[in-house]
Amino acid sequence: MMDARSAMALLILGFGSAIGVTACSSDGTEATAADAGPAATTTVRITAAAGGTLTDPGGNTSLTVPPGALAEDSDITLQIRPKSSNAVVEISEFGPDGLAFLAPVMLSIKGDPALAPAGKALAVAVGGPGGFRALAGSTYAAGAASAPIDHFSDYSLILVDAPAGQGGMGGQGGEGGEGGIGGEAG
Repeated sequence: MMDARSAMALLILGFGSAIGVTACSSDGTEATAADAGPAATTTVRITAAAGGTLTDPGGNTSLTVPPGALAEDSDITLQIRPKSSNAVVEISEFGPDGLAFLAPVMLSIKGDPALAPAGKALAVAVGGPGGFRALAGSTYAAGAASAPIDHFSDYSLILVDAPAGQGGMGGQGGEGGEGGIGGEAG
């Protein structure tokens, strides 16, 4: 049989584990994280009329939804998972599954330019069978790759051949290097 002190400890532990982390995004929408672990899920309520921004707690992935891109107000989720396949940074998994946008939204993922050796560039990529593939319209500037997306899936950064004249970000483009990627459409 359990003594009163043990029962109290279990009650406190159970209560503590049920508490979520709550924060406000820059546009005043509420964000919650289910736990503080590496696979924490961040949720932001984004209104169809005003749009909004969802950023992971580490500040590495950001999704900007313009006004009118959603058919209705939606709870948008973001979970960061370890990199896999040909991804060179962690994977950003968005939800709810199947959500499509009425207008493109902008996805931005930070990536150290040193990840791209000479002749290569970082590009936003969508996950699928066989790994990640670069999105058309992906650009890199100021330490982040960005691309418009029209649906939710798994996204990360991959290495692609640098656009002509770019010479890669690892040795020549640096933090300020910019380049567009003519990858596949997503």
